[in-house]
Amino acid sequence: MRMDMALIYLTIAWVLGILLADALSLPPGVLAAMMGIALGGLFLSRRRRQAVLALACLLSATLGAWRLLLSRPAFDEGALAFYNDRGWVTIEGYVSAEPGVRGAFTQLEISVESLREADGPARPVSGRLVANVPLYPTWEYGDALHAAGLLQTPPVLEGFDYREYLAARGVHSLLRRASVTPTGERSGSPIWRAVFSAKERLRRRLEELLPYPEVGLLTGIVLGLGHTLPDDLQAAYRATGLSHIIVISGFNISLLAQLLLLGSHAGLHRWPLLGASLALITLYTFFVGPSPPVSRAALMGGLALVGQLVGRRAHPPTSLAIASLVMTAANPLLLWSVSFQLSFAATLGMLLLDPTIRRGAEGLRGRFRPGIELPTWIREMMTMLSTTTSAQIATLPIIWGHFGQISLLALPANLLALPVQPAVMVLGLITALVAGLSLPIARVLAWVEWPLLRYTNAVVEGLGTVPWAAVEAARPRFIAVLAVYGASAALILGVKHKARFRAELGRLASRLRLLSWAVPTLALVTMALWWSIFSLPDGRLHLYALDVGQGDALLMRTPGGRYILVDGGPDPLLLNSRLGRILPFWQRRIDLVMATHGDGDHIAGLIPLLGRYRVTHVAQPPGIKGHGPLGDAWQQAVVESGAQVITARRGMSIRFGETELQVLHPDEHLPTAAEADDNARSMVLRLRMGRFSALLTGDMTVEVERQLLARGGLEPTTLLKVAHHGAADGTSAAWLQALRPALAVISVGAGNRFGHPRKEVLQRLEEAECFVLRTDRDGTIEIITDGQRCWVHTER
Repeated sequence: MRMDMALIYLTIAWVLGILLADALSLPPGVLAAMMGIALGGLFLSRRRRQAVLALACLLSATLGAWRLLLSRPAFDEGALAFYNDRGWVTIEGYVSAEPGVRGAFTQLEISVESLREADGPARPVSGRLVANVPLYPTWEYGDALHAAGLLQTPPVLEGFDYREYLAARGVHSLLRRASVTPTGERSGSPIWRAVFSAKERLRRRLEELLPYPEVGLLTGIVLGLGHTLPDDLQAAYRATGLSHIIVISGFNISLLAQLLLLGSHAGLHRWPLLGASLALITLYTFFVGPSPPVSRAALMGGLALVGQLVGRRAHPPTSLAIASLVMTAANPLLLWSVSFQLSFAATLGMLLLDPTIRRGAEGLRGRFRPGIELPTWIREMMTMLSTTTSAQIATLPIIWGHFGQISLLALPANLLALPVQPAVMVLGLITALVAGLSLPIARVLAWVEWPLLRYTNAVVEGLGTVPWAAVEAARPRFIAVLAVYGASAALILGVKHKARFRAELGRLASRLRLLSWAVPTLALVTMALWWSIFSLPDGRLHLYALDVGQGDALLMRTPGGRYILVDGGPDPLLLNSRLGRILPFWQRRIDLVMATHGDGDHIAGLIPLLGRYRVTHVAQPPGIKGHGPLGDAWQQAVVESGAQVITARRGMSIRFGETELQVLHPDEHLPTAAEADDNARSMVLRLRMGRFSALLTGDMTVEVERQLLARGGLEPTTLLKVAHHGAADGTSAAWLQALRPALAVISVGAGNRFGHPRKEVLQRLEEAECFVLRTDRDGTIEIITDGQRCWVHTER
């Protein structure tokens, strides 16, 4: 038997050994007996090849089971997990991984060095935990800290084993209700600190070049960053079967490997090239993070390089087996990682199913259209469809088993999106490299890259909104998933064919022809031109109530093309993505940012924005405070932005051509009781243009509402931004009677824990015959006016 097939069988046995050890909880004595039988049999049957292979597989399975047992730590008194579920603890440690921003909070992985229970002394421990903390202060790898909270065992959720997921990362504890304080010191590895710092600088450079969500897609593809797209767009990628696009793939590794071919063409010696190329792949892997898909691609790419340089043809199934063996030997718990399973299943599907599907398609074409040569672009589309179908079939049982969802539009979505992906990856890598050297040159490359990224997102958004894009299905049992793969493997092995397996890496990019790019390129350029034209000033006032979850964010574009942003919501990623959908992709200036008050659901999203855009003016009420680190981060961001600060108070008016903003509240001097309440000092603004007017109320309290009513001078308004997301103690009947609004906009998050908007507020609005628009139901809301008439567009 060939050595490569023997390696594949041994790897399969190794994986089965790990799975059986987990399912049957085999004791060490049984494993020792199995190992003795295997070793003894190998000695006695060393001349019988079939017996040797069977016994070697038994030995491999036994070793796999042993490796799983060794990976399960014993939690003694020196282990952090020993103290799980025992109550409140105080710990000292440092941030031991790249902090992950998750919308309105940051997830920290903390390496714990000491622990103290409620009434006990501090004691040294080792282990890692995960804690969710506020966005501010910001954290970096290596930051030393004190933390207090409830130490708990990670839960096993319905349909998702969160405990196994964290265990694969070496984490066995959660810190709930965490209160975390930095000490100002640094710890951890200086090398990892330098890597994460370089990646963060590069991410910020790319954010200067491209808007969200396109730059979020690019950083996922090139830098391996996670959680760079808003949740609704991420869900659309899942529904359309295109989630594989937003992670690093083997194509990135193959681009680096091409340096070897360039060097060999230049006459350089192959051994120095081998070392340089392998070193480059290794550095890139550690730079973006050795996630399962990246590690798999790097190992297969490295093996392919070695094969080329020693004069042996690569055998991709063997390379895949070796990659699987190496990764699960390092961490057997990776077998339960969804990303590991999807990466290996997709690769295996392309290796085994793609040739069979392609031959079947050629056979059908020969039967119905014999002797007719198809155009190049049609053949390339057939190749792409075959590859996509193979990967989708191979990963379907895993996606079904883990997520209970089956995408019905995966094939057409992939057929539309995949043709531009090689260019997206090539230009993305080049742009990222150039961004670290020359920002003006990188900006030109980014403008070429943007239409490709925008097209990809447009395909996902267009198909992802189709109601039947994906259907929910009951999750099958694990044994059923294994049975599907077993039956598929038997079927594939039973099909005899002579064609060699084609290498996965770089195949698609090398086969594309100019003709296949003509139509999509023309479509992209046309789309970019028309989108840019529609983004230009049109002589009307545009007011956008942005869908930013449980918070407020309103963007205005004046008839003269000036941009005003009132508040920014709680989630910087969501705010930037919503702005990226509205602003021209070259727009990097906002003329006025207004923070109505210092609550996190109004200013947390604005803090990073002040660094991403050139903000000319910042308006805020007198004595804006914020809350602790959030307020400090806001004030620091305002100072670093270089914007001119305006202290907004009653009587002030700001005019942009025909558009006027009047400040109705707060007064310069507030009552003492109100000084402790940010909502009481919340700005109230009146927007005017011709006969159109809007009242923007921030989070004003019912006391402020009474003051404005008592002061008089309130005029009927076209549009009312309902105060405090529709809280029950505001928007009274007297307030609505005085304003008589035709439209009301409520900025509110779906399913929020406060119950906003409250039923009594909606009832009062209905009684006032006011048409209600809500961001949780309607998405982003656009109100357009020429000063005489008014038009309303909603996202949904």
